[in-house]
Amino acid sequence: MAWITKCGVSGVTNTMLTGMKQICAFVGRNKQTVEDWIRTRAFPAKKVNGIWGSDTEMIQAWWRRQLAETERRGRGETGEGGG
Repeated sequence: MAWITKCGVSGVTNTMLTGMKQICAFVGRNKQTVEDWIRTRAFPAKKVNGIWGSDTEMIQAWWRRQLAETERRGRGETGEGGG
């Protein structure tokens, strides 16, 4: 993952992705797919001053939520109420 830039703040290491190429490389998907996820699935990326940005930890948390949601649907749960 040569695209990743690491930034340390007060002993905490955050891994930021800058630009759509970095984001796509991290998730292993093309630009069209990532932009679709941003529009329809609350994918954690924002365009600020014309540059896309995201955070690897936020993306990993998003992936975990997507997997959990898929698993719930597979069991017939809706995630609303007691399932």
